[in-house]
Amino acid sequence: MPQSAKTIAELEALDVPQTKPPDFDAFWADAMKRCAEVPLNVKGDMRTDVRDLTFEGLDGTPVHTWLLLPPEAKNRKVPAVVYFHGAGRDRGKPQYFTPWLEAGCAVISCDFRMQRGATGSNTAFDDSMRYGWRMLNISDLKNSWLYCVQTDCLRAVRLARETPELDPLKIAVDGISQGGGMALGVAALDRSVSLCMADVPSSCWMEQRLRSRSGGAAGAAD
Repeated sequence: MPQSAKTIAELEALDVPQTKPPDFDAFWADAMKRCAEVPLNVKGDMRTDVRDLTFEGLDGTPVHTWLLLPPEAKNRKVPAVVYFHGAGRDRGKPQYFTPWLEAGCAVISCDFRMQRGATGSNTAFDDSMRYGWRMLNISDLKNSWLYCVQTDCLRAVRLARETPELDPLKIAVDGISQGGGMALGVAALDRSVSLCMADVPSSCWMEQRLRSRSGGAAGAAD
């Protein structure tokens, strides 16, 4: 059996038990409701094809974001790719997304909080960075770093839906590692997403990652 087929068969055979608590669905239904109701307060130049914007997180944090439009957007609504970057990086530079623009797709790319980009956080985090971003305020869910960035990314999809040049029925999410895990989470929560492209997604089967101390879960396992 070729190695790729063997790997696919092993992955398909995995039976990862669900560990979601009883209030999981209600918790994220509330998050979705808040993401829809709290104003985005978008700021920036909305006239150019390369738009350097901020939108507000649920706590008012300005989330620095690229909104890039292909030439086709001058004549019709275009599909959108909402991109989430890997851990320790930033929203990137506009030229990074040239292949999508050449394919006629718009791109939205936003910072994760407190990483390499310009986005900070209005929510204070008391926990030590010794254990990494994902552990910040982890015992206070609605003030945790994970909740803040998950809802920031949900609101980036809302920005795609509400931008006049974009087709709200053709929204894809894309990301690698940290961003791939976020793409999976956003696609699961927001059913307006029509395509999910998650590359080596982090945050999958966290119990196993903690046990094996792999990747970004190494410090959290201490």
